[in-house]
Amino acid sequence: MPEYFGYGTKDKDWIPAIGKLKACVITRDVHLNRRKHEIALLREHNLEIFFLMAKTKKSGLSVWQMVEMLSRSWPEITRIAVEETRPFGYEVNVNGKIKRIF
Repeated sequence: MPEYFGYGTKDKDWIPAIGKLKACVITRDVHLNRRKHEIALLREHNLEIFFLMAKTKKSGLSVWQMVEMLSRSWPEITRIAVEETRPFGYEVNVNGKIKRIF
């Protein structure tokens, strides 16, 4: 996303643009799925989004952990992205399990 929007772009600015592109978002920004006004914005702009979740709020994810998570859950992520009706949001846990949050 930095290629399109630059670093530090506000969620309220990139969410509508991504919605117009009908792109699927995979992010580590777990705060985005905790703010009611931003979830409303994701829904309003018809996004599909997957949140990569660490074991705890304080622990981050290494690049390797993200690769492992995506490799475990990729078949299910792609199935959801193709088959489900927008908007939706899912959490992807370290063990590869996926849970719908909206």
